[in-house]
Amino acid sequence: MAKRRTLNDPESLRQQLVELLINFEHELRDGDLRSKVLALLPAHHQLRDIGSSLIPKEDASAARDRILLYFCNYPRVVIKGEELMIVAGISEWARRLRELRVEFGWKIISGSTASPFPVLMPPS
Repeated sequence: MAKRRTLNDPESLRQQLVELLINFEHELRDGDLRSKVLALLPAHHQLRDIGSSLIPKEDASAARDRILLYFCNYPRVVIKGEELMIVAGISEWARRLRELRVEFGWKIISGSTASPFPVLMPPS
């Protein structure tokens, strides 16, 4: 999937999302199932863009960097995957978690052994 250009201003993105949801009213009244689903896609993308815009691009420009920064801001805290999906702005947050663990040496405890959610500890 091609990367979309996004604004980095959460408030502008929020306003655009509100507009998309307001315009969805027409689809609810008149659209068939597929047109309703297709009309929700831009709102879904917009919500992901809002999540990834919460961390300035200067601090972390990629999903993996945003996840790491989030973990570093909340060390030894159980963090739900849904949180990581929001802050990363992608649904493949688990892949980025594996990269941090395997390729970069971060001790991220996850799975049912530790808890149902990942916990980060810095590399040794």
